[in-house]
Amino acid sequence: MCGTRRHFERRALEDLARALKIHDKVIFHGWQEDLSRYYADADVLLMTSQYEGWGMAAADAIYAGIPVVMTDVGLAGELVQNGKNGIIVPVGDIEATVNALAAISADPKRFIPRQLLARESFGSYLSRYREALYRCRHV
Repeated sequence: MCGTRRHFERRALEDLARALKIHDKVIFHGWQEDLSRYYADADVLLMTSQYEGWGMAAADAIYAGIPVVMTDVGLAGELVQNGKNGIIVPVGDIEATVNALAAISADPKRFIPRQLLARESFGSYLSRYREALYRCRHV
């Protein structure tokens, strides 16, 4: 797990992993500037934010061809093509999150074409973003 810079948050997550008896299955890497080596080993990115503006980690994962399970916040609908390059779940819906992860892990071959689609969809999003910035500059 990569993420927090706040020591108290990491400690709380480590304590939770111990309480759930999964501490031997979870590695806490802390804050990482370069996630590329983690994406290379990842099967899925799980992003369960209650709020998220841009969602750069999700955008990076999609570009790397990693399917994303993300809560329906911020730009989730712009980044994740639900059922194609990932799955969008409601905030706080643990059952939907578990089902999404299970759906992705149940048929890994299904994600080979999705990985290609993920790169295409991010490229398309980036093009639309550039166009919007250009229009704003010339208003």
